Amino acid sequence: MPQQLWTNAAAPLQQLVQLVGNAQGLSYASQNTVAAIQQQYGAPSAPLSNYANNLQQWTSNLNSQVAGTLQQYGLHAADFQTTQSALQAIQDQSQSASGRMQVLQAGNQISGLMVNQMQSLQSDIQAGNQVLLNYITTRQNGVQHSLNNEDQLLGNPTPQVY
Repeated sequence: MPQQLWTNAAAPLQQLVQLVGNAQGLSYASQNTVAAIQQQYGAPSAPLSNYANNLQQWTSNLNSQVAGTLQQYGLHAADFQTTQSALQAIQDQSQSASGRMQVLQAGNQISGLMVNQMQSLQSDIQAGNQVLLNYITTRQNGVQHSLNNEDQLLGNPTPQVY
């Protein structure tokens, strides 16, 4: 690939690096939400633990697949640990025609796997959000039931908790 064409190819690669980072960040943020819910409402329940484990597994799978793809093209995953180091590694590789080709091939393959990974993450997060809502609702219903029982014993009108 001639150097002149590299400029056009570099921007999508930079966007791909950012996409991978954003996807990982979304997974970590979702894991933090699960931890906050567990802290707020007490001991972890099996569905919440499963959700957190699914997110951790997703992140691990993504990292493994990206590392494997990079290795396949003679690139090193350690050079791609942060967005800044990834962009620098891409820039370094762009200094030769073979390096540009390796980066483009790896980027193409990573783009394909990101489609599948993002669909999987979306499904995991949607299912996990439903688990979170169900868990919070169950906990809230238990609190409301306890308040109703207490008020009936005391002869007080039942307050509504929303």
